[in-house]
Amino acid sequence: MKKKKTLTAEQIADAKRLKELFEKQKKFLNLTQQKAADIMGISLAAVGHYLYGRNPLNTKSVASFAKILQVNVADISPSLDKEIRAQSQSLLHSLSESQMLERVPVRLKLLISENDTTSEPMHGFLRMDNTHLSAFAVQIIGTGLWPRTKSSEFLIVEPDLELHPGCDAYILLKDEANPLIKMFMHDSEEGYTVTDFVSNRPKLLYRDKVKAIYPITAIVGPDRYLDIK
Repeated sequence: MKKKKTLTAEQIADAKRLKELFEKQKKFLNLTQQKAADIMGISLAAVGHYLYGRNPLNTKSVASFAKILQVNVADISPSLDKEIRAQSQSLLHSLSESQMLERVPVRLKLLISENDTTSEPMHGFLRMDNTHLSAFAVQIIGTGLWPRTKSSEFLIVEPDLELHPGCDAYILLKDEANPLIKMFMHDSEEGYTVTDFVSNRPKLLYRDKVKAIYPITAIVGPDRYLDIK
């Protein structure tokens, strides 16, 4: 007889958070346990084992659930989020300083249509100068930013640089999971005025709703991408 796995208190808490997020998001995302199983390439029973705390989550499964539920890994498991980050840092530390200066880490893939934006975690690097080591990249998929950006191109985001009027901007809102890509016009005491790349209509983003706003300093082609799988 197979011995039943005993979960730690932390693993039980992870399962509880996962179940709560699944119940919260399933109607909005038109999601079922079977759909989640199909996406993850596992059985329906395996999904149930994760949701009801019969099997502990691991870095692979928690990353898959986070992607499906459109939440951060830390929302499900703070400890596994730290483990994933440590693995990423270990990879970075294995590169020499000169190699790091020639690579920009890729964080996200943004799927942008005219009416919707979704995101997926993405790993790897872009082969290019990275003098500012805080820089990171996101890949754009879709025609939602055309003609400013073509599908499959990468945006380089540099948090340490100053944002100027007329710059493209990478914007994180406090109540939105996915970033916005807009043109920055100016800021005021109220907030930031931005426009999109199709209608050019100005929109005010109130300062207390914005988590971060960073300049996009370059757009590069997919030929610079270096996968790390």
